[in-house]
Amino acid sequence: MRLSTRSRYGIRLMLDIAQQGQHGPVALRDVADRQDISLKYLEKLSRRLRESGFLMSRLGAKGGYVLGRPAAEITIKELIESLEGHVGLVQCWLEEKACSRVDQCLAYSLWARINEVLARELNAITLADMLFENRMCLLEGPKIPCMGGNETCSLDEGDKEIS
Repeated sequence: MRLSTRSRYGIRLMLDIAQQGQHGPVALRDVADRQDISLKYLEKLSRRLRESGFLMSRLGAKGGYVLGRPAAEITIKELIESLEGHVGLVQCWLEEKACSRVDQCLAYSLWARINEVLARELNAITLADMLFENRMCLLEGPKIPCMGGNETCSLDEGDKEIS
């Protein structure tokens, strides 16, 4: 599975707003600068995410965007589905009539298993989880793999475990 630019940038947009929006609305112009994403593209993404209930906009001089729900309640799977549609490797698993060979396909059970694992894992990761892990990577130094890169981070006893 390869995520489109829409999903990658949409997740970055949501993470930026989750991180920066703790003290009030976040201007898309600021997100564009921090994330190096075109403002026009962020406007398009934010419209879709707002329609899906993940973002709320605030008007006025100090306006911008805030999360529509707490970061701990927004999963990566939900975000990808709102931006892309269903999450999966192959169409036959996502749509009942996408392939006429499903009944005799020797590889269907493999695709089904992979898709189920992918969906379960993406559904288990929230924006809050990603913010926590990014913070740990910056603060604690190398020990465990961090999401989204070759960096590693460690956890002290009593910290939330990352699996």
